[in-house]
Amino acid sequence: MITDNVLRTIQVVGGLLTILLGVHALWGLVKSGWKQGKKVFLIEMGSLIIILLVGVYAFSARPLEVNSNSCTSRPCVFAEVIEFSDDYSSVDIGFHNSGQVVAMMVRIRAGLFASNDFDPNTFKSESLPTDPTSASSASLPPQAWGKAPLHLTNALTIDMGNDIQNGKVRAYVIGQIDYKDPIGNMYSPRFCWTWNMTAKTFIHCPENAFVDGQKQ
Repeated sequence: MITDNVLRTIQVVGGLLTILLGVHALWGLVKSGWKQGKKVFLIEMGSLIIILLVGVYAFSARPLEVNSNSCTSRPCVFAEVIEFSDDYSSVDIGFHNSGQVVAMMVRIRAGLFASNDFDPNTFKSESLPTDPTSASSASLPPQAWGKAPLHLTNALTIDMGNDIQNGKVRAYVIGQIDYKDPIGNMYSPRFCWTWNMTAKTFIHCPENAFVDGQKQ
């Protein structure tokens, strides 16, 4: 990839050469007249056009600056709402791009784990479903929301759903969102939500090793 210093050098040198060639061509034309000086003039103008094209390329080739710590210069997609369907057959994962850049190839892999023995500290990303919950070709514009229904292979029974609602069985929705920015950088934030009996909704899990081990 062309670096910023190289691009600046090309732009400065190209600008100086453009000025010098332009002045020299006009001076030669004035001094010699059109008939005698047109050949040199046309050659120098051709060179001038080439230099201008190189300058335009150098400007357009400037790489997009990405600050991985700021959502103002990159996409930032996170799971922000988790909801049960009425019949406990699926879980809706609401995700949001809070960044200022479009997120491309958004791919969500997640699972619901209903067990008092489940521990997100020992859970590994390799245990997530291979097939994405959402379409891998989806893109998400800045500040846009999306929804990915997590269809449960074995739908929870009404009794199990009631046990979760009442706090007898702990339930977790845990997963990973993979997406790219327009220049191909990959991001893979993880998420972990757990059912809260008091609030009657999913809330963020306490700090755990699965989320802390994410790459981005």
